[in-house]
Amino acid sequence: MNSFSDKVMLYLEKNLEAKLLNYKTYGEGTPIYFIHGNCLSLESMSYIYEPLFKMHRYKRIYVDLPGMGDSEANYNLDSSSKIIESLSTLIDELTPDEKFYLVGHSYGGYLSLGINNIRNNDAIGVFLTCPVVYAESDSRKVEKHKSFIQEDFRAEDSLFDDYLDMNVMINKDTWKMYQQTIKPGIEQCDMKYNEFLNRDAGKYYKLDNEHELYKISNKGTIILGKYDHIVGYQDQIKETMNSNFEIHLLDNAGHNLMIDDTTFLYSIARRFFDL
Repeated sequence: MNSFSDKVMLYLEKNLEAKLLNYKTYGEGTPIYFIHGNCLSLESMSYIYEPLFKMHRYKRIYVDLPGMGDSEANYNLDSSSKIIESLSTLIDELTPDEKFYLVGHSYGGYLSLGINNIRNNDAIGVFLTCPVVYAESDSRKVEKHKSFIQEDFRAEDSLFDDYLDMNVMINKDTWKMYQQTIKPGIEQCDMKYNEFLNRDAGKYYKLDNEHELYKISNKGTIILGKYDHIVGYQDQIKETMNSNFEIHLLDNAGHNLMIDDTTFLYSIARRFFDL
């Protein structure tokens, strides 16, 4: 691709793909991009973080990944690398020439690290919860899930069993938060596109520079759950040795860490963002 017209076409294609991503913006100030986990939606991030940030001078941009939330499935975005390119283009469109933060959960943490890797001069720092380290699930060292039943109750909801399987702290408050944060994304997720993204045993889900992602030169914080049976915590600790990352391991949390212990999450976020 050498001709000027080819370069123009590539630019237009990337901008079109970025425009297909749904997002919501709140506030003014230094931009923070929030990227949710796989088969979730921006509500999983905005419901958690807006109460913390709404009184502070940050511009919060919550993004729905393709095929999730209100973003349509886009089969041109056929890999994690392509999704990162699209997110990077969206950043250029929304906050050109501005430094920004990245906040990511699970797969969103993986993508945040990918963006940070290619935009290191622009990213001030990354704040991650339960980030993916290895795209291939067979390569992960995960933990055994454990539940602490604080309130013994049942709910007539098709996703209640998923709540029990994912959350560590079981009580009516965390169930309510699950309904607000996790349930909308699961119900909206385009499973056909999700399977497409994970095709060929995760070949296209995986980033080629996976082992370089945790070698950051800017600041970073990672919060992990001791009972995370999706991504674990030991791989993250191993990959961040001798790095700029600050690591926190919660004894009372799993992969839905933001629900299991919102208070601790807020305390670390306040320090990271100087709130």
